[in-house]
Amino acid sequence: MFLCCSLAFSQEAEDGTSAVELTVIPKLEFNPYVGTDGSGLGYSNSYSTLYTLFEGSFSEHVSWTVANHWFQLPDTWGDKSYDWLWPYHNLGFSDAANWLDVLTFDFTFDGWDFTIGKQGLFTGGFELDEWDWDCNYDLASVYWNELPSYHWGAAVSYTLPSETTTFAAQATTSPLGSRPFASGAYAYSLRWSGEYGPVSNLWSITAFGKGEGEYEWVASLGQRFTAGDWTFTLDYNNIAGFNWDNYDILHGHMFRGAVDFAAGEKLDLSLVGNMVTSRYDDYNMWSVGAKADYYPISGNRDLRTYASLSYHPENTYLGLIIGVMYNLRIRVF
Repeated sequence: MFLCCSLAFSQEAEDGTSAVELTVIPKLEFNPYVGTDGSGLGYSNSYSTLYTLFEGSFSEHVSWTVANHWFQLPDTWGDKSYDWLWPYHNLGFSDAANWLDVLTFDFTFDGWDFTIGKQGLFTGGFELDEWDWDCNYDLASVYWNELPSYHWGAAVSYTLPSETTTFAAQATTSPLGSRPFASGAYAYSLRWSGEYGPVSNLWSITAFGKGEGEYEWVASLGQRFTAGDWTFTLDYNNIAGFNWDNYDILHGHMFRGAVDFAAGEKLDLSLVGNMVTSRYDDYNMWSVGAKADYYPISGNRDLRTYASLSYHPENTYLGLIIGVMYNLRIRVF
């Protein structure tokens, strides 16, 4: 995803001129829910937030991307002021998200792409290859919800001349260390992505460093099949979650399946299921959900309204999310 964005801007600047665009992305959500254990009704502001995406290119070979998470409403209006300012309390840490998601420079030459800066980890299959603002946290996997996925480092990739296959390697700071670089914990990934007609894959293996030469290994296998207006996606990760008290990975198996249907120019429908199996009682769970995305402007998908319904039996939770998101694109020059 991140490489594709940078490549797109490089292609725009093939005439030698620079191209710079700022996208402001407000997202407003409301989440009424029912406690199926008899706890009654409740509501939250869900994932109401403000992002920006700043992309540009200096030439056909050099481009850059900056993605920021500026602000997020607390779950309810009565929460403490700390919760209003959370993106700014985690600066300087590797094990938590903060206001800066991505800051990368890309250098592309003859199928090769070199990326340096803060970037998304090469893990999690197709689910973690999406921008955060396009995800629905109620339908997301435990891996998406628990992993601090943006880290400082470098990556190199090579795309075959057929443009169907890309191999990539990445080295970054590790989420299993509290301080970037100072913890001495690094993560190393290898990834194979391919698009072969109706079949696509996103496979990776990651060694999450804990410091002092200790590593936890996570394999991620993402497979996607497209047939007309239908898209079927299955992501597998050999992980059940995290124990942040000890900076450990909880071993197990995580599956996420999604069926997407393009019902028309303005309407997309989705069914999603998540399942985690492990030897830990608290990490054997499943959830199901459905989502509808509606784009009211013909020929333009910058404005998106959506609704999702999900059921989480382990949390005795039945939730509805109603939201609206807008991509305000500003061409700087």
